[in-house]
Amino acid sequence: MKYRDLGKTGFKVSEVGFGSWAIGGDWGTVNDDESTAVLERAVELGINFFDTADVYGMGRSEKLVSRFKKLPDKTIIITIKAGRILQPHIAAKYTSENIRRLIEDSLKNMKIDFLDLLQLHCPPTEVYYKPELFQALDKMQLEGLIKNYGVSVEKVEEALKAIEYTGVRTVQIIFNIVDVNINLKFSRLALFLAIGVSLYRTKQNCTMIFYLFRILFYILYSKSNVPNSDTACL
Repeated sequence: MKYRDLGKTGFKVSEVGFGSWAIGGDWGTVNDDESTAVLERAVELGINFFDTADVYGMGRSEKLVSRFKKLPDKTIIITIKAGRILQPHIAAKYTSENIRRLIEDSLKNMKIDFLDLLQLHCPPTEVYYKPELFQALDKMQLEGLIKNYGVSVEKVEEALKAIEYTGVRTVQIIFNIVDVNINLKFSRLALFLAIGVSLYRTKQNCTMIFYLFRILFYILYSKSNVPNSDTACL
C-alpha cells in the first residue's frame, strides 16, 4: 500500500480508502460479523483511511469502524461526515448548535474524545456562504472536539467556495469517468493551498453508466439485431 499526506491535516493516509456506507445496512441486509471481517482484511492490506457518516445506518457504521481506532499497533484515521442526517436537509438546519450536537453524537457512538476529521456531508450550496458556520467549526477545533474539518461536495462551485475558508483542510469530491468534477482551477488551488482531496462516487453515477451503455448498445446494433424486448435484459 502506498501512502500520501492528506493536505495540512498531518495525516499520512493510504491511497485507497474504505467507504463504509454499505456496512451501515442502508443498501440491504448486512451482517456485522462479516462487516468486521472485511474491515479487518482492509487493515491487513494496509488501508488506514476510513470514511463514514452519522447517517450510514444511523450510527451503525460509525460503531463498527470505531473498533479499529483502538488497535495498539496501527494508526487508523477516520473521517466522519455530518449533516445529511438533518431533516429536512436544508441550509437553515446547518447551524453551529446542530453540527455540535451531531459531533457529540458521533463521539458517543464511537466512544472517542475527538474526531480526526469532520466533513460537512454534502450540504446545500447556500451553506458554503454562511461564514458563521465555519467560524463555529474553528471554535470547535480549538475546543478539541475535532482535530480537522473539511467538506464533502457535489459541485465544483462548492469546493471553490469552501477552500476560501482558511480552516478547511480537506475536500471530498465526485470524480469518475462519468462525472469529472475536478476542474483545472480547483486542482491548482487545492495544490497551492495544500488542501487534502479525496474522491468518491454516488449511486446516481451507476445509473448514468447504465444508460450510457444502453445508448451505446443501440448505436452499435440496429433494431433488427436487438433481442425481443420480452426476453432481453440490459
